[in-house]
Amino acid sequence: MKKSLGFTTLALALSVFTMQSSQAAFKQNNYVCEELHMEDSFDCADKAVATEKKRLNQTYKKIHNKLSTAQKKQLDNEQLTWLKKRNAKCDNSDDSAPMNNMVVYQMIADNLCTANETQNRTKFLMNKYKVK
Repeated sequence: MKKSLGFTTLALALSVFTMQSSQAAFKQNNYVCEELHMEDSFDCADKAVATEKKRLNQTYKKIHNKLSTAQKKQLDNEQLTWLKKRNAKCDNSDDSAPMNNMVVYQMIADNLCTANETQNRTKFLMNKYKVK
C-alpha cells in the first residue's frame, strides 16, 4: 500500500499498540503517532495499519468460514465496496511528488486514516456478525 521508508521503530512507538485477537471483545486502539518525531511517527502509523489489517483479516476469515455461499458472495461484495471507499478517503499521498517532509507527513496521515477506518470496519463486522 504505502512505501516503506525503512525507519527504525522505537519502543515508545511500539508501546502505543495493544494487539487484540478477534476472539476477545473488541478493544479500540488509539494511535497517537503524530506526537512522535517524524521517523518514529512514520513507523508508528505503518505499524498501526499492519495491526488493524491483521485484525480485520482474522475477523473476516472467522465470519466468512461460517457463511453460506450466497452470504460469502454478499460479504465479499460489501468488503470490496468498503475497500474502495476507504482507499478513496485515506489515500491522499501524491506518489509522483518529490520526497520531502510534507509528503512523509501526508503518508503518516494516510496510514492513520487507513488504520482507523480498518479498525472501524472490524468493529462493524464483529457487531453485525456477533463475533466475540
